[in-house]
Amino acid sequence: MYAVIEMQGSQFRVEKNDTIVVNRMSDVKDKKVKVDKVLFGKKGSSYYVGSPYVKGAYVECNILRDIRLKKVIAFKYRDRKSSQSKKGHRQDVTEVKIKDIHFGDTEKNTENKEKKETKIAKEIKTAKKAKAEKETKPAKTAITKAKEAKAK
Repeated sequence: MYAVIEMQGSQFRVEKNDTIVVNRMSDVKDKKVKVDKVLFGKKGSSYYVGSPYVKGAYVECNILRDIRLKKVIAFKYRDRKSSQSKKGHRQDVTEVKIKDIHFGDTEKNTENKEKKETKIAKEIKTAKKAKAEKETKPAKTAITKAKEAKAK
């Protein structure tokens, strides 16, 4: 079972007990986070596709710690101009552990969709049969219509 979630402006493919690193979550006070922006999910043989998000689906997460990544250096050197610049940057991030993935009432929705799809398929079959019956009957021409009118 896995899900594709949107968190802090990035998308992640997560499974239960995964640890991911996201941009700093400074506004969160609790150690538990509920992410309801689930874009896609797979549970067993069932697939859940959102437009844009899967209704009723969410992912439970625990915040482990806030850390800073290794320094990234941007060095610019201009040849024969005796000009250079060096800038450094350390990204603030949060480590998050995925506790559980829930798809909620989407299972009921998929069953209802399947029932609707089978109902639509039956309607299409009956429409095709009716069309085929019309094609098998010979079309009445103007001459045959005139003969029938005289017979009456």
